Amino acid sequence: MMEGEKIKVYTRNCLLIIDSKILRIRQIIPYQNIDSITITHVNETYDNEMIVSLSKPIKYENLGPFFLHKIIYAIYLLFRTNRNLVNISYSDNDLLLILNEIKNNLPNVNIPVSLDKSLFWNENSNNHNFSQVKLVYSKLNLSLFDVLKNTNKI
Repeated sequence: MMEGEKIKVYTRNCLLIIDSKILRIRQIIPYQNIDSITITHVNETYDNEMIVSLSKPIKYENLGPFFLHKIIYAIYLLFRTNRNLVNISYSDNDLLLILNEIKNNLPNVNIPVSLDKSLFWNENSNNHNFSQVKLVYSKLNLSLFDVLKNTNKI
């Protein structure tokens, strides 16, 4: 079990579990359902965002004991319309915790060496040039182009 600034990450029974310390919401992702993982540079609160494509929907649980937590959980679920595509936005340190936990439980995970230099990432795939995005994992060994195409990102 690893803890970051805003999350707790661990594996239990072949499930990746990410607990949000602030929202008190648990994300449960079976490793066998992970099809692909990409990291994209964003210019918002966090520098990078991890996008996990799943073959079956992610499961969420409310961890908060109070009525306010139930309201936050209900609102959170309202904005999670596509549960087969999970956008994970935390600090780079917290993203590294998640990526290292995934790497310990999935084969062929390629964690980028420098998340802090994601603004300068450049990758060629299927005669297409992609900037500020990296392919971390593909269950079927697809190229970055094919993964982005399958997730409707291009």
